[in-house]
This record gives sequence, structure tokens and C-alpha cells, in this order.
Amino acid sequence: MTKIIMFFLGRGIKAGYKLDPQIFKALNSLNEKFVVKIQILGSGSALAFYREDEKIVVLHSKKAKAVKADLDIVFKNLASAKNVLFGKVSIAMAFAMHYFLVYGEIYVAMDIVRVLERVENYLFPKFITKKLFPVTIKKQVSSFRYYLKVLFGV
Repeated sequence: MTKIIMFFLGRGIKAGYKLDPQIFKALNSLNEKFVVKIQILGSGSALAFYREDEKIVVLHSKKAKAVKADLDIVFKNLASAKNVLFGKVSIAMAFAMHYFLVYGEIYVAMDIVRVLERVENYLFPKFITKKLFPVTIKKQVSSFRYYLKVLFGV
């Protein structure tokens, strides 16, 4: 199940890069081919992404695990990853509660956490985001348009 959610998280990051100016700005501040990897200890689920030629390239599972990351976010266990991936805890709260380990520059990790928080805001329905975020994050595009981009690349 986490592999499916990681797949849609990767698609959500790609869609956010195209549609949300703040996600675009944050990811463009990284060097080209700066690899961010998100993985879960004890699970086959992994996601890696990087920017190349004004687009986001996403790798999953075995390809993602094989790539050397500049920033590696490792969830300590499946339970803490599920809390984040299923919308029970926001990524920012998980960061504060030490649900995951970060290997790399902490200031870059904070930017990526903010990017993931914005992606969560688009992907989760409003009744979940009201519980996750104390302050509502203003969406730059409608959720419907975002979902079309995630599902069909439209």
C-alpha cells in the first residue's frame, strides 16, 4: 500500500512543480540533479526525485534505492511512515516528532518538508487538511486541476 502512496506522492511533486509557484521556486533553488530520496526502513517503498531541464524526474522502488541521494529522508519504521502517508500526521509534525532521519543539509530538508506539506495540502481532501495544518495553506490552483495533473498529466 505504501508503494502506491509513494507513487502518487511522486506524481504530486511533479504536478506541484508545474502548477504551484512556491513549489516551483523551492525546487528550482536546488542544484540541478540534486537527488532527494524518501524511503521507509524495513519496507521496499522508496521514492527519489531530482530536477533536470526544467522538469522533475521521479524514481520508484529499486531504482530509487539504487540512486545516491544528496538528501535522504528515512522513515524509522512503517508505522511512522503510514501516519504521514495516510494523513494522520503532517510531514512538518513528523519532522518535529523525529519520525524520520535526515541525511544531508538540514536547511534543504526544511525546504523539502515545506514542499511536501504543500503537496499534501493538494492531495488530501479538506476535512483531512483542516486537522493536519493549524494554518490553512492557500492553494494556487484548484484541487480538481491538480488531481487531473497527477492522474493524467493534463
